[in-house]
Amino acid sequence: MKVFFYILIAITGSLTIFSDIKQRKIKNQHLLPIIVISLISYVFFIASGKLVFSPQLIYNLAAAAAIGLILYYARLWEAGDAKLFITYSLLLPTAVPMPLLPLPSLLLFFITFLLSFMLILPPSIYGIIINRALVIKQVLSVQTLNFFINILIIVLGLSWIVQPLILSLPIKNSVFFVFIVTYAGYILLFRLVAKIKKPLILAAVFILGFGLRLLINPAFFSLKNIGLYLAWTLIFALIFYLINLVISFQGKRPVRIPFSPFMFIGALVTNSNAAVKIISFFYNRF
Repeated sequence: MKVFFYILIAITGSLTIFSDIKQRKIKNQHLLPIIVISLISYVFFIASGKLVFSPQLIYNLAAAAAIGLILYYARLWEAGDAKLFITYSLLLPTAVPMPLLPLPSLLLFFITFLLSFMLILPPSIYGIIINRALVIKQVLSVQTLNFFINILIIVLGLSWIVQPLILSLPIKNSVFFVFIVTYAGYILLFRLVAKIKKPLILAAVFILGFGLRLLINPAFFSLKNIGLYLAWTLIFALIFYLINLVISFQGKRPVRIPFSPFMFIGALVTNSNAAVKIISFFYNRF
């Protein structure tokens, strides 16, 4: 069964990488047959007993759809990239889940992001160095301070809302999963706030999160727990700000980065034992 899905991954890569690089398009006619074949194969393998049906299969596709929509809405991916990511996630039912990344789509995203980051980071750093005076002026501006405070308030409120939602799911808690869900809510709320310009939304999110925390876990409100929580919130907010900075820089580049090769490699790695070694490497060091 694993070999069968490897073949589908290889076919998907051969159909999409060339058109993505040459034509800057990922065509629906290339993805639709793969999706249909994979769904039929799900039914066949489950009926034959080679694949056990579990809620994890549904959660995996739901997470893939959420990640694809988030990155599309954040203007980091094109619509074709999002659909390709969902397609590859569908081809990973035999991937080995791990505590930190309990779903194959999360593992695929991590590896794809890691490979993409290795390509995007050097020119981004070079651009920041070349324009360091402008970047420093922008970072130290009142607008940036207001921007960061808004991020901090949203993350502080959302993380308190996200935690009970994550704990209600029958999957192991994952810092990475919490980060993805929090970032999804941040993107949606931040765009909503920017669009309608109503600070009351920020206050409502913060108050709702505070109330849920007080109701669900009143023992949380100790100096030690609050200090540790604020530190993690600050780290999340800083990461979100840096992501926005990189997205803003990439948006000014005239050439779109093709993500299909990274997703292809990510799908191959996710479906193999190499994924366990990669995650273990980062987990043991960080």
